[in-house]
Amino acid sequence: YTHGTINDELKGQYASDYYWFSTDTRYGPLLGSRVTFLAPPVAATGQPRKVSVYYELGSNDLYLASYLNNRNGGLGFGQLLTLALGVKADF
Repeated sequence: YTHGTINDELKGQYASDYYWFSTDTRYGPLLGSRVTFLAPPVAATGQPRKVSVYYELGSNDLYLASYLNNRNGGLGFGQLLTLALGVKADF
């Protein structure tokens, strides 16, 4: 979800039915996972520290609709997907 709508800088710039899709909400499949490693504990408290690496692979309704409607030279399969990679540290 994105607060507000896109391209709404000027009131009345676009007719209410100009966009056939929602301009602030996307739905779609998401696949992700995380692997967590224990790091040496914090010396002062003895609390264990954790370091995680994660990924999220997903798409959304607008990407899928664009792909299905433009299969003849439109979007490639790789353009359907978004990939997020990250590191999380708990201290």
